[in-house]
Amino acid sequence: MLTHLNKDEQHDTFGFNLVTSIPALVYSLLEKDMVTLWDSPRKDVKITFQSLKNIEASTKTFFRKTDDIFFNEVWSSNRRKTQFNILGFSFINKNDKGEQVSYGFVDIEDIDEILGDSILYTNANGGDSISYFTAIYSRNYHFNLVQFGQNTFKDNLLKSIQVKEKAFSKKKKIINKIELPGRKRVYYEIVKSWRGETYYRGIENFLNENPEFFFNNGGGHIFSYLGRDFIFSISKIEVEEIWEKTGNGIVHSPQNIILYFNTAKTHPIRIDAFAKYGLKLDFQEIKTSLASKNFEYLIKKINHQEIMPAQSGKYIRALDSYFWTQITEYVKYD
Repeated sequence: MLTHLNKDEQHDTFGFNLVTSIPALVYSLLEKDMVTLWDSPRKDVKITFQSLKNIEASTKTFFRKTDDIFFNEVWSSNRRKTQFNILGFSFINKNDKGEQVSYGFVDIEDIDEILGDSILYTNANGGDSISYFTAIYSRNYHFNLVQFGQNTFKDNLLKSIQVKEKAFSKKKKIINKIELPGRKRVYYEIVKSWRGETYYRGIENFLNENPEFFFNNGGGHIFSYLGRDFIFSISKIEVEEIWEKTGNGIVHSPQNIILYFNTAKTHPIRIDAFAKYGLKLDFQEIKTSLASKNFEYLIKKINHQEIMPAQSGKYIRALDSYFWTQITEYVKYD
């Protein structure tokens, strides 16, 4: 079984693009000699990294900018269920004359652990901390069936669509399909407005009363504890949270706080570390207070996507009231 993924056919609602992400990961592994590139799925000849670079140079193409990936797969399907297993990836590109350039094949068994441990880039439409393995087995991407056994469907594209839809019918159970997480990782800055000022003053007072907390949580790279004769004055507070949509709205789970002192900033400090000291903000425990969003804030990043300050309000409205797989679409037309 051979399926085809094209870079330009991947929908933005997926939140990721495997055709841009997989080649970048594999190329870095090839460069470090952590995976083998073969001439074809038959694995007759190994292609060294230097040979790959020679192919790139002679064809004036780049492996990391591959337009097309082919998944070599095995499908097993009956009336009630379908199971699929991905065996490996074939990487195909085109030169400036439109001629096909084949880079080779990578066996998934060589990198399955890496795929499971490596986190994929996702924009605001996607979920948080999705591994390559999860994304690949989510089937949440656009693909075409180009070969079924010996049938290449060159003269019968309709048959290809019919076979694909029959195997992955909504009425069937897809045995090893992995559901993508619905949660998002959101980073925001608390604005120093009249409500936000409460948080700045509260954390500043806490640090000045408990300087050991600051230094025990990595603050020594900013200030020296020896001869301390200063007062903590925070210029910016950023919060990292997990947001999850439920039937009743959004559940906010604060994870970390980053404190800025002009251009210097702390490493992320776990919310639980503050909670152990009994810190309260706005008369509430810190987790509850931050989750309430009873202050003005600017979203800085959603998953891996940086958000411009001028668009923060649009993203907040989209997260509050729109489909979570179409956040960027909402912002585009808001």
